[in-house]
Amino acid sequence: MAYKNSFKIFIIIITTIGSVKSQSLQQIEKDLFRSINNSRASSKDFFFENIDKTLWPVAIGSPIILYGISKYKNDEYLKNASIILASSELATLIEFTILKHFIKRQRPFRNLQNVNTLDTIGIDEFSFPSGHASTAFSIATTISLLYPDKKIIIPILIWATTVSYGRIYLGVHYPSDVISGAIIGGATSYFCFKFQNEILNFTENKKGESLTLLPIQNGFYLNYQTTF
Repeated sequence: MAYKNSFKIFIIIITTIGSVKSQSLQQIEKDLFRSINNSRASSKDFFFENIDKTLWPVAIGSPIILYGISKYKNDEYLKNASIILASSELATLIEFTILKHFIKRQRPFRNLQNVNTLDTIGIDEFSFPSGHASTAFSIATTISLLYPDKKIIIPILIWATTVSYGRIYLGVHYPSDVISGAIIGGATSYFCFKFQNEILNFTENKKGESLTLLPIQNGFYLNYQTTF
């Protein structure tokens, strides 16, 4: 069943990537991008700029906080949840970074004229898929699977959707960047959840080893350390 689902998700991603190459769909997408990006208001600028800034604190903080609480409460499920969440985020990050540098689609504010943007300092060159959407939906999907409660699922999905929509509003992504990012993040989280036993067994066997991922311009620096 898992292999059938993976094939379906693979087809969806390939179809979405293919749509970027279609001239007619490109024009439709540009029109949609313009309609969202041009709907400016100072209150909306403030809201989307600040909701956008929540992504990386949530991404970095969530696994750490869950792990800390698990140690404090001696809660094995919370500890495992923190590992699955961190694994999903890391796998998603690797995937969208590779895809960005393989596809090399220019961001809309670099490729189109008269795009409304706010702060674009430090934003990397490539657009497809959206790293924010990938990461937000990686977090939202993992949390939803680990804690299937409407009181948790609805707010976290609204947050992920708002962050993703905001990337179009802020002029840094096309709609297909965001949709593909959401699919990648959601699919990766689903597989990490399905194969959580293998992930947890792997991490148990890798005690004393650590992987550090440091952000640098246009990529990431990997630092692997082993102690015996």
